[in-house]
Order: sequence, then structure tokens, then C-alpha cells
Amino acid sequence: MKIPRLLDEMSMGSVAVPRVKKAVQCLDYGECQKLTDELLSMDSGQQIHHRLQQVAQGAYPELVG
Repeated sequence: MKIPRLLDEMSMGSVAVPRVKKAVQCLDYGECQKLTDELLSMDSGQQIHHRLQQVAQGAYPELVG
């Protein structure tokens, strides 16, 4: 099994920083672990991308265009 690289930096416009910071601070570690397990069981990057879009749209519609 491949171990995914951890996210250690993000790039965005300065206007988005406070909203994204708040969103990241509200993440639940246990829910993130469950989502990671789900994603690691998927067969393609397209499936992963689609699932992450669903999660982002449901949790942070104001951040996802």
C-alpha cells in the first residue's frame, strides 16, 4: 500500500485565508481518518476526486465554486 504524502502547505489568495483556516480548524480527526480509509480503497484518481468534491461541497459550499 502506498503511503500518501501529507499536506504541508497550501497556496491561495489572501482573501481566502481566514475562511480556509476556519474550515481546517473545524476538521474532525476521526472523520478525516474514515475518509482517508475510504479514499485509499478507491481504484482511481477520478473516483477520489469525485468523492472529495462531494465532501467539500457538503461541508464547505462557500469555499467550493
